[in-house]
Amino acid sequence: MSFEYKAPVYIVRYEYGDVSAERMPYQSAHRDFLDKLTEMGLLVAAGPVVGKDIGILMIRADDIEMVEEIVDGDPYRQNDVVRSIDIMPWLCRVGTAYRYINIIPKEDEL
Repeated sequence: MSFEYKAPVYIVRYEYGDVSAERMPYQSAHRDFLDKLTEMGLLVAAGPVVGKDIGILMIRADDIEMVEEIVDGDPYRQNDVVRSIDIMPWLCRVGTAYRYINIIPKEDEL
């Protein structure tokens, strides 16, 4: 079986500051947004950092500009509850997630 590489994965780090009450009105819309990204095959994983006002998203995209466009659609971003954002390209080199994140079997070999 041969494999082809998927689009790169980017780690998106949201820092909220101490504004959990500000996030609450938009939490449902934010989760709907993440569900839509998942259905589109763009969201690999997402969730909060325990004990911190930080959220992490792993987004599959062709380039950083595409990631910026994607996160600009997040209700948290649109309603200014994200205080800062970092977008970092990430390469999974080893581990159980390697095949899922980096390579997939070619369509005709499934």
